[in-house]
Amino acid sequence: MNPKQSKEERLRRNKIKGKSGELEARVMYNLSGYEMERSPIGKDFIARRRNPLNPDQVIETKNVEVKTGAAKLSKRQKETREKDGMDVYRTNAFPHNLF
Repeated sequence: MNPKQSKEERLRRNKIKGKSGELEARVMYNLSGYEMERSPIGKDFIARRRNPLNPDQVIETKNVEVKTGAAKLSKRQKETREKDGMDVYRTNAFPHNLF
């Protein structure tokens, strides 16, 4: 395998691990009573918990960033965490031995 192919393969694997981690986080937050919305910049999701008696009322809002394995927050994500607060959901959602 030449270096270009190995880089492409590594990117493909990282993308799969990231998507599986996001799916796990979405399921776990949903089970905890949150609705999840994709966020375009600085975080993966915005999680909202609504009042069960008044669904129009949002009780809690969280910014959620999902990281798999040893992945680190980017500069923008660190800024978002410091400014707005952010939950970092860490997981090893995709077993490494499948690669």
